[in-house]
Amino acid sequence: SMATAEPDTTVSSQVATPVDGSSLEARIIKQVEFYFGDKNLPRDKFLLRILHEEGNEKGWVPLETLISFNRLKKLSTDLPFIASALKQSTSGLLEVDEDSTKIRRITPIPDTGEYEFYDPDKSIYAKGFPEETSIDELESFFEGFGKINLIKMRTLMKNKKFKGSVFVEFSENSVATEFVKNDLIRYKDSELIRLMKKDYFEKKAIERQETKKNIQIEKSQKLREQAQNNVPFISGALLKLEGLPNTTRREEIKAVLGSEKIRFIDLNIGDVNCVVMFNVENGAADSLKEIGTEEKTLKIGESAVTYKTIEGDDAKAEWLRLCMLISEMVKGKSKQSSRGSKRG
Repeated sequence: SMATAEPDTTVSSQVATPVDGSSLEARIIKQVEFYFGDKNLPRDKFLLRILHEEGNEKGWVPLETLISFNRLKKLSTDLPFIASALKQSTSGLLEVDEDSTKIRRITPIPDTGEYEFYDPDKSIYAKGFPEETSIDELESFFEGFGKINLIKMRTLMKNKKFKGSVFVEFSENSVATEFVKNDLIRYKDSELIRLMKKDYFEKKAIERQETKKNIQIEKSQKLREQAQNNVPFISGALLKLEGLPNTTRREEIKAVLGSEKIRFIDLNIGDVNCVVMFNVENGAADSLKEIGTEEKTLKIGESAVTYKTIEGDDAKAEWLRLCMLISEMVKGKSKQSSRGSKRG
């Protein structure tokens, strides 16, 4: 079965047409020459697939196929009439076959990179059109400002509905610049957002970065809240040890301070300072009292280690840091164990 064409919501005016530009023949020529023109053909996957089909070395496209395109279908589905209209074209772009059933482009298709389909100095973005606006209405609106090369209606991914914004390429830089600068421009009393297309892309890129940043901030905020909820703050439960031998292990600290009262020790291999988190209020002071140390040092292993309890706002900030650290470690362990279980 023959593949059906995507409904096209793009129109061009960059064609040579017979003298009577308003006739049906002229409109047919204009539309078909847009399909095969430099702006559309290099990126029209549907047409390119037909042109590169095996056995189609000459690059013919049946007129039968073209009338499945919405814009041409609206103008006419009478194949002999379409063929005779195209024969009147003076642009030298297209050729109709002897049987008047197929057409092809005569000039080579330009080799265009994916991002070079628009001229940044002539292309604009405009938003604020009603959803029910047709491509014909847009075409006549924009032609009021100057000659246009291309109009692209922007549609929603899920249902292909027009989302009220367009990309337009004018044939002159000055027309594009003037259109963007002119604050008096309205479409049926509606104000339009107007930007050069390149500025629109730049603005969207910045917005995407901002969104990404906000998502990360939100994520870390949630982590903080989660961490605080998991382990509510206890006063007097943090003790800082300084001057540890860099070979100290958590077990040695627990042996001195009493492991049953300790929730967590933030100590990595090679550290000479660490923070001990107790699981009861005033756990730090009570533990020191039990050891009976009067001086500001503790004996861990063979070393005298200085200590101090962390109080007030410093304690709250440190508590939060440790809670987040614990959350991350728990998450890491659960990931490892789920990976391990898959290996079996």
